[in-house]
This record gives sequence, C-alpha cells and structure tokens, in this order.
Amino acid sequence: MDLTLDQLLRILGVAATLLSAALNVYLFLKARSLRKVDALNTRVETVEKDRRDGDARLHKRVDETNEKHLENVRRISVLETNVKALPTHEDISEIDAKLLAIKAELSANTSRTDTTLSLVRDINNFLRAVPR
Repeated sequence: MDLTLDQLLRILGVAATLLSAALNVYLFLKARSLRKVDALNTRVETVEKDRRDGDARLHKRVDETNEKHLENVRRISVLETNVKALPTHEDISEIDAKLLAIKAELSANTSRTDTTLSLVRDINNFLRAVPR
C-alpha cells in the first residue's frame, strides 16, 4: 500500500483532530474534577472552621460552667457553715421546755400580782375613805 503525501497529510490531520478532541475532553474532565476538588476543599475548610468555632464555644461554655460550679461550691460552703451554727432539734426542744417553764412561772406571778394589786387598791380605797 503506497501512501501518497496527500493521503498521509489527511491521516495526520485526522489523527491531530482526534488527538486534539481527546485532549480537550481530558482537559474538560480534569477542570471539572478540579472544580469539584476545589468545592470539596472549600467545604472541608468551612467544616474545619465551624468545628474550631464550635470547639471555642464549647470551651467557653465549659469555662463558664466551671466558674458557676465553683461559685456554687463557695455558696454551699457558706450555707453549710450557717447550717452548722443553727440550733438542732434537741436545742429547740430544750428552749421550748424552758419557755414553757418561764410561761408557767409568769402565769403564777401574774395571779399573785393580781392579788397584790387588788390588796393595794383595797388599802388605797380604805385610806381614802377614812377621814383625817
């Protein structure tokens, strides 16, 4: 098979066209995949940034919670100290018993005082009634 120069040029032209088309398809697919990769990289960066921001917010909330916990521990400590200083049930029972005894004494004193007041009034009335 003898190829003439004209046929050889045509075959080379067709081959060049096919190679050019194949190269264009390859470049198109490569660019498309690179755009996808760029989009994925952007998404990964966004997710990483959100994670870092979330971690920062979480650390801030943990710190705030620890501060609140320490404040509550201090408040509970003060309350426990105050509760230890409060009288116990037995102490209150003793105070109630003493108050009842004092009330009974006052009641007895009141009746004696009423009797004494009545006698003083009677004496006062008698002395006022007696002519001088």
